[in-house]
Amino acid sequence: MANVVVLKTVLGVLPDGKLDVKDVPYQLNLESDLPGFGTAMDLGFLKVSIMKQCGEKVERYKEALASKDVPTMNQLGEENVAIILGKESLMLLLSQKDCEGIRFYFCKNPYGRNSVAAVGVKKDQTGEIRDIGIDDADPSASILTAKQISGNVLNKEVGPPDTIAKLFSKDEKPTQFISDLKTFFNIQ
Repeated sequence: MANVVVLKTVLGVLPDGKLDVKDVPYQLNLESDLPGFGTAMDLGFLKVSIMKQCGEKVERYKEALASKDVPTMNQLGEENVAIILGKESLMLLLSQKDCEGIRFYFCKNPYGRNSVAAVGVKKDQTGEIRDIGIDDADPSASILTAKQISGNVLNKEVGPPDTIAKLFSKDEKPTQFISDLKTFFNIQ
């Protein structure tokens, strides 16, 4: 039997600046699947949010490309539009003892490109959300400030990211995802 959960879902932003929130039913795979951290968003609102995050940068990149402004193209071209973290990586992170979610840290990968690193999180006895791997005696909530790490900390770097420059590349056969992004951002 399928499990349906009703989550408060952000549909957009009202004229007064408040969030437009509605209860929306979501079908989960298993009875044991439970929603964790985060807020569900309506697909229309998600598209608007992505456009707000990336649209201006894409337009500035178009202008830099037209005017051959190489420094601006180099700067904006490395901006991420989307990343993928595979199922196996997610399952490994989530299967750690006491893991209740994943925290994403923005970082540079070993090649100097913008990326994201994923670290499992858990709640401690006080309800504080802490990165997994911090020694219980350490008051830190993040591995970034932890003084004591208990054993190995499983984390995963995602990648490679889909960048703004990739949207403008002249690949003969772009992936369908890149083609979809070009359509979304109105790139010919």
